Amino acid sequence: MNKVNVTNSIATNWLISLISATFFFYVIIDSSIFNIIGIDLLKKFHLTSTELGSFSSIYLWANALWLLPAGLFYDKFPLKSVFLGAFISCFLATFTFALSSLLWLDVICRLVAGAASAFAFLGCLRIVIQLFPPKKTAFAIGIVIAVGMSGGIFANTVFTVLVQHTGWRTALALLGFLGVAFFMLIFIVMRSSIFIKLESKRSDEKNILSLWNKITKSMSNKQNWLIGSYIGLLNLPIMMLAPLWVSWYLIQVYNLSMTQATAITSMIFFGEILGSSIISWLANQLIPKKILMYMGTFLSITTLICIVYIPFLTQIDLYVLFFMLGFFISTQVIGYPIIAENNDVELVSTAQGMVSTLVNFISATCKPLFGWILTLNWRPLYQNGIPQYGLTNYHIAFLLLLIAFILALFFCLAIKKPNRENNIDAKNNQMITAKNKYLERVEY
Repeated sequence: MNKVNVTNSIATNWLISLISATFFFYVIIDSSIFNIIGIDLLKKFHLTSTELGSFSSIYLWANALWLLPAGLFYDKFPLKSVFLGAFISCFLATFTFALSSLLWLDVICRLVAGAASAFAFLGCLRIVIQLFPPKKTAFAIGIVIAVGMSGGIFANTVFTVLVQHTGWRTALALLGFLGVAFFMLIFIVMRSSIFIKLESKRSDEKNILSLWNKITKSMSNKQNWLIGSYIGLLNLPIMMLAPLWVSWYLIQVYNLSMTQATAITSMIFFGEILGSSIISWLANQLIPKKILMYMGTFLSITTLICIVYIPFLTQIDLYVLFFMLGFFISTQVIGYPIIAENNDVELVSTAQGMVSTLVNFISATCKPLFGWILTLNWRPLYQNGIPQYGLTNYHIAFLLLLIAFILALFFCLAIKKPNRENNIDAKNNQMITAKNKYLERVEY
């Protein structure tokens, strides 16, 4: 039986992984657009901040609900077909959203885009895990996440300029064409490169039973809940703030323009990109994972307090602090390799799907909650149809994020440290052996 992680050259494996990650790059742009066009949508549909938060969170709810089914699709059908099919659905939803003038149709578009996006990161994870040996997986995942997070930078810089110069509908249409271009690139690479098709050796009935057993075992593992909660809470600046509320805060509290606000927002993604690469490398080479997680969470709390509660920050201060916030929260990427270390090999994919679902549920719940908290003790004040919130309102709302980070610190303390001497080396060998038993064949 062929070994998956030695079939291709290292360069080919990296090429496949990086080009596949353009799908992840695209969905991060798509998930961030409300930070730029949220005010336009609020005025168009006459929404409140809570309703806008709920509208934005539809994407995350759909993503969360489809993460586990996405894993099942990848187990049941050829990776290439599922991956490309999801990408088609994603950019078609973008085109439809750009053309629609009906709220209910826009909601359906966000549901479809959110569901399709569930296949992006999970597919990239599947590709990386199959192409790289276990000792290099954490670093490869960090690089893929860095590629994806650069989509947030693109959304808050290039896409913002497009919206200002062409209008949000034209900008969304251009985003759809970018999706088509990425799709064609991935399609060409997948046709000319080695991709792995997962097939089951069991009958359909046995398959269903095996699947149910995997789900129940993954859900009964306390460590999966702790790791998922840690990742989800620490990931809120990326999933909750950056896609919607940061620009509002910077514009209304610091009187910045939309361009200035989104440029500062992009620093979260810059920090995440650099941090995920460096921290993944450190976790593989030098420093125990849990130590990095403690440090990252504690420093994230400190940075958030500086951002929100230190008065009279300059734009340079804001650039630096938001970059630091993105850098420190990137320690959450270590959680994904820890999932593999705390689960049996045959349960790793199911456990990752469960954890990713939990991460998105946390974000989908907190995004409208932040908007609702903003309205507490708010004296209704509007300017050009846009609700105007004061510093006190934002201070109260940001307590949600501060509490989330503190909870993440406690979850981090409770995460079990795997017995490296007895388990990790043996599990690496077991993973390779189990994969070779599990995979039916390598397709060209």
